Order: sequence, then structure tokens, then C-alpha cells
Amino acid sequence: MSFGPFALHLGTNYCPTDEEASDIKSFLVEPGLRLRRLDDKIAELQNELDKLAAERESLVVYIDGHKALISPLRRLPLDIVQEIFLACIPTHRNCVMSALEAPVLLGRICSSWRAISLSIPRLWSRLHIIEPQRSYGADLALSDIKAAQRFAVTKMWLGRSGNCPLSISLLCRAEETHIDLTLSPVALDFVGQLTATDVPLLQSVRLQYDYPVSDRRTMDLANFGMLRGPRISSFCGFGYDIIDFGEKLPLQWHQLTLLAMTTLGAWQTSLTSWSVLQILQNGIPSLTPVELNSLNTTEVGCEVVESTLSRLLDRLSLPNLRNFTLYGPASVSESPPSLAKCFARWSRLESVTISSNSFAKSSLLASIRSLPDTVQHLKIYDITNRSLPGVPSATSLDDSALAILTPTDGLPLQCPVLESFDLESCIDVSDEAILRFITARMSDPSGARLKRVTLTFNRLMTLDILPSIQPFIDAGLNISIKHFVPYKAQFSPWQGLDDAPESPTPWRCTA
Repeated sequence: MSFGPFALHLGTNYCPTDEEASDIKSFLVEPGLRLRRLDDKIAELQNELDKLAAERESLVVYIDGHKALISPLRRLPLDIVQEIFLACIPTHRNCVMSALEAPVLLGRICSSWRAISLSIPRLWSRLHIIEPQRSYGADLALSDIKAAQRFAVTKMWLGRSGNCPLSISLLCRAEETHIDLTLSPVALDFVGQLTATDVPLLQSVRLQYDYPVSDRRTMDLANFGMLRGPRISSFCGFGYDIIDFGEKLPLQWHQLTLLAMTTLGAWQTSLTSWSVLQILQNGIPSLTPVELNSLNTTEVGCEVVESTLSRLLDRLSLPNLRNFTLYGPASVSESPPSLAKCFARWSRLESVTISSNSFAKSSLLASIRSLPDTVQHLKIYDITNRSLPGVPSATSLDDSALAILTPTDGLPLQCPVLESFDLESCIDVSDEAILRFITARMSDPSGARLKRVTLTFNRLMTLDILPSIQPFIDAGLNISIKHFVPYKAQFSPWQGLDDAPESPTPWRCTA
């Protein structure tokens, strides 16, 4: 179409004369007629294409409908579908009352999936319950309606669980403590009605109750019949009322393998060693040792290690204790306790975690020397507190503590089956002592070789030990070493930008 009397001027800035403009109009009459004929033909063809597309779409729907009847998903055996459904359930927490995730979501896809989901009790054996908040300025009537709804959903949910073991987490909290809340928490009302007969397979109970004493609700753990469940071996209680009702907990104490109790709001209530002993005695005469023959895990965390802590531990008979943890600063009233007598009795210990500020140096060394031969995992947090009166001004953890665990000719090997060793936030343990410890443990034929060593230092590196222990690393030793390095002033022109280069951290990883 580039031919014609004015072809040379096309695409230029040429301005035709009046006579040439008239010639151009006459010249374009025939091309205009041809353009209209082409538009009509295109419209005709487009209409035919639309009819073909509609016919094709109808045919696709017809074919896809039949293919759906023979799709692999429809033909999966019921037990496979059930396993897929179970794989949709969260594993790191209990399920929530929401249609955005399984198991509720599975019942919103189609009627057949809903029927399948309702036929799997295990899908409904885990539930997280939150009491609707009743805070100052809120619509209390709306909160009551929401509470009633959640109570109904809870009953329906647990009714679908059949005879499966249940995992239930409860959260009851108040936003404003001065509000007079006369209703008992919905979750506690429901659970409080359960008896041991209702939960024959229940093994673990975790109860969190955040209401302070000044805003107490109607809750009496002593009347929680479900706590008498014949298979309950784990109880965790967190809340203000744990102290008040702890002595009346109707637990099967002899079969507990894990027990954790913490009070919230230390300015109002506190959980002392004496109160713990009163709880654990549960009617046992005060001079009789408290026997917890099934307990395998104990964790003690204190803001101040009391003078009664050692007496508490001495009163406990824990013949099957496997894991022990102690956090807390040294006592300000007397010499910090040694765990030597306890470790001598706990002959099956496998894992020990302690913080250095729970001990004076002498008691820490005595405790390490008394570790039973069964210990496989040892972790020490080096926590230095120079502000409390009566507390050693320097950390009690230094090379002498590590020397006890370092094999020495002519002396029995301490912790001969030790496999993992962690030091956290060390200050006074030297790199040289670490090198001696690792080299001797990895070379001593009388004990097990270390499999994992994790070290974090709150100081600069004085010796690079990696070249010396590289053969052990090549042989399978998993080691992580981090040293503190001081911050350097940063004057980067990228500061404040999303794509700014990463600033250096205060830790230097050497392995």
C-alpha cells in the first residue's frame, strides 16, 4: 500500500497544496470502500468465531465434568484421604476455631469432604480456646454472646473427637483488672465439669490463668475432677491462683513425669521453695521425703535462689530424674547451695542445664565434680551479676571448672558418656582451656567422644583453636564458636534504606 502519487511524502512533514489536498481526497475513495468491505468480512468471521468459541466452551465443560468423575482425587481410598486431612493439622500448636485452617476449612470445600472430616475423630482432638476479652469500654453484651458461641463450639468440637486423647490449651485473660467480672471463664466452666471418667486417655494438662488475685474469678483447682485422670503424667500450671490451690491439686502425683508451676505477677504472689514443698507433699507428713518416682524432668527458675532451695531438693526423692535445669542468681542470705548431694542421688541424669550465678565458685566446682556418670548433655550459662550484695563480683565459671571435665592421667574421667557441651556467654574461660578440653575429650580412649560443642564468648578471641581441632571436625565433631567483637562506628550512606548492606554483628563466628 506504499504506492500512489503521494507515496514519497508519506511519513514526512510535507504540507500539500489545496489542489493536492483535493487530489488526495479523490484518491482515497476506492481504498475507503475496500476498508468497509474488509470490516464487514471481519465482523462476519468474528461472529462465526464467537459461535465456535461458545460451542467449544460448552464442550470443555461437558468433557471436564466427566473427567472429574474419574479424577485420581475422587478415587483415592478413604484411608489415604484421611491421612491427607490429618497432615493438614498444625503440629506446633493446637487447632483454632477458624474457617481459615484445618480442620474447619476442610469441611467448607464440599459436602463429601465435610462428611469425611466429621468422621475422623483425630482431626478434632486438638483445640485452642480463648476466652473473649471483657475490657473497660467494650460491649459486654457482645462479649457474652461471643463467649456463649465459643462455649457451644467447644462442646461440638470435643464431641467430634470421640475417644481420642485430647490436647486442649486454654487462655483466659483480663485487659483491665479493676473491672468486676462475675462470670467464670467459659473454658474453665466447661473443663471444670469434666471428671476423670470423661478423660480416661488424657495424659497432659497445661493451664494458664492470667487473672490477678484482685480480680479473682470462681475457680477452684481442687474441684477440677479431670485432674484425677488415671493417665495424667504432665501438668503445667501458670497463673495467680496456682499458689492458693496448689496444695489441693487432685493429681496422681506418683505418676507425674513432668511438673511445671509458675505464678504471674511476682509483685502480688510468689512461688517459694516452701510453697512448692507444701504442694508436693499433698498430705505427706512434713518430715517424710516426697517421692516422685516417675518424674523425669525438673526445671527450677528463681529470681533469687532462696536458702530453702537446697533443702527443697534434699527433700525430693527423684530416682528416675533424667533432665534437670536450674536458673537463678546466688542467694544473698547465705552461701549458694551445692547440688553435690542431689547429683549423687540422681543416678540416671542425662541432661543438666545450670547458670553460673546460681553458685559460688566452690559450690559450682563441687556440683560439677558430683555429676553422675550418666550425663550426656551439659549446658552452662555464664551469668555475671556484679550489682547484688553478697554475690561474688566475678563469674564463678572459669578454667578450673572446665578442668574438672578435662581428662587427666591417673584420674577417673568425669562424665565419661558426655556427648554435647554448651557454654553460653562465657567471660573467664580461656580459649586455651577450651582447646585442652576438646583435644583431651576427643583423644581419651576411656570415654565417649564429643559429638557437639557450642561456645559463645562475651569477650574477644585470644587464640584461634580451629586449626588444632580441624581433624576432629573432619571426623564428625559439630562445633560452633562465637566471640564478641566491639561495634565499629557506621557511616554508611545506605543507612535507612531497605537494600542497605548488612551491618556487622557483635559476634564473630569462627566455626
